[in-house]
Amino acid sequence: MRSIDKGKEDPGTLREILVDVEADGRRAHDIIRNVRNTIKKSDPTLRRINLNELVTKVAHIVRPDAVAYSCEVETSLAKDLPLIEEIRSRFSRSW
Repeated sequence: MRSIDKGKEDPGTLREILVDVEADGRRAHDIIRNVRNTIKKSDPTLRRINLNELVTKVAHIVRPDAVAYSCEVETSLAKDLPLIEEIRSRFSRSW
């Protein structure tokens, strides 16, 4: 924090860190919502999801483990994919 206060941190690096923090916050929100929905008794719901977004989120989650094992995560995303339908049950994971 001292280096931020003194203006010594690179703005690009700070932006990357804050983007990661925001993404982690959204993921935490999704997990909490999913836990709450699991506790509630409800029927499965149908929703449309973007596969590129899902792949990007999963890559972000596994990247630290990959780096720890000297591996790289590379994605190749298709443009203009149609949304797919996912049946969300009480036990589905929240990505």
